[in-house]
Amino acid sequence: MEYDVFISYSRKDSAVANRIHDTLAAAGINCFIDLEGISGGMDFPTVLADAIMNSRILLLVASENSYASEFTRKELTFAVSKKGSSFIFPLIIDKSSLPTDLEFLLSNINWRTLSSSYRIENEMLDDVRRKLENPHAGETLQQRAQSNILKFLVIAFAVVLLAVGGYIGNKRYSSNQQKKHQLEVRQARSQCEQWLSETDMILSRNDSLIALKQRERTFEEEKQNLSLAGVPLWKADSLRLKYREEDAFKGMSSEISDRKANVKEYEDQLFIYWRDSASGLSGFIRDGFFRPIIRRYVDNALSIRPDDPDMLSLKAQL
Repeated sequence: MEYDVFISYSRKDSAVANRIHDTLAAAGINCFIDLEGISGGMDFPTVLADAIMNSRILLLVASENSYASEFTRKELTFAVSKKGSSFIFPLIIDKSSLPTDLEFLLSNINWRTLSSSYRIENEMLDDVRRKLENPHAGETLQQRAQSNILKFLVIAFAVVLLAVGGYIGNKRYSSNQQKKHQLEVRQARSQCEQWLSETDMILSRNDSLIALKQRERTFEEEKQNLSLAGVPLWKADSLRLKYREEDAFKGMSSEISDRKANVKEYEDQLFIYWRDSASGLSGFIRDGFFRPIIRRYVDNALSIRPDDPDMLSLKAQL
């Protein structure tokens, strides 16, 4: 299919590109724009190349976005190499400066800049009509004689530009990924420290309960605290295993081990208290007054260490 105008643009400038397309279409000018020119399943590069070759002019929607767009640069390079720079109609839509390579590539043609005095619906439309009447207007004989050399230079420059761009892009990507990983490790380390602090706070609450010296009244709360203290420790240990090769996690294993030992020590102390309390009254096991008290103490001890042989033996006697 043949077109009057091929519109080359960055997707970030879709609003302006669609406005240009609608204005030209309303004036009866047949345009190709990739949003409506490419159907599903079609070969993207082939369709674009065919559309450029079968268009009378290429309207470049020039902006910082298009200068940075890989596809826009490829379209422009292909168009100049195949049909010459006079085939291009450049329209600058922002206040950006023209990149040096594009200034060199299109040095022999006039640029237009969108403004309050140069509007799409009026001045641009008139210029496109004039361009379509004589697509190569302004091209000198010397420029035509140099077209083959220019084509070679354009292609060579494009290859170098793409190679350098790819190298810089990969380097930036690797750097960004490394920074992202370092941030992730720091956040993980901070989270581990918060969980360890949470364990310390729970054990501190247990110290306050023990200080009351009312162990029967505080028993259930003490036992629950010891159970709760193990949860943040388990979370911290899981995160440590994930990042164990990172320098930021060196020493974290010993910190977690210390907290686990603290929890175990509190648990031992609680068990010993109730075991000794039950054993101390074992001589009164036949006494009807002390018997339920001994049973309660034994049950408390077994709720902490269910397999303790001394408490199991004493319970069997009750």
